[in-house]
Amino acid sequence: MSTATRFPHGSEACLKQAQAVILEGGILIYPTDTLYGFGVDPRNNSALERLSRLKGRGGPWSIAVPDEAMLRQYGEVSHESWKFIESHLPGKVTFVLRAKQSDLSPYVLAKNNTVGMRIPHHPFPVKLTAELRFPITST
Repeated sequence: MSTATRFPHGSEACLKQAQAVILEGGILIYPTDTLYGFGVDPRNNSALERLSRLKGRGGPWSIAVPDEAMLRQYGEVSHESWKFIESHLPGKVTFVLRAKQSDLSPYVLAKNNTVGMRIPHHPFPVKLTAELRFPITST
């Protein structure tokens, strides 16, 4: 993996570099609604193992998604639940949902087959995950 490169976080160059890091199985440090998070491809076991070593703990890991469609792609949401979730998103709230059958690594899921999910308010992870067309971890 190459050394860190810094770009203004809203620039197109920054988004392209961030996509490359994620797609190559790297660990991305990115801005969130509160602090900075560590992002990896939640489908990539190798990247998740490196994240676990870096953080000093294993999963489960929360994921960030860009919108309602991807949230529903990875988590089960009833109509009644959506009304509550919608009132708190986007933002710094993580919802624990029953995971749908998906390409998420078992390292991301809790033992009861749930996954923590959020739709960030910060534009960087929203745009990144929308362009990747899959979530990233949100630690």
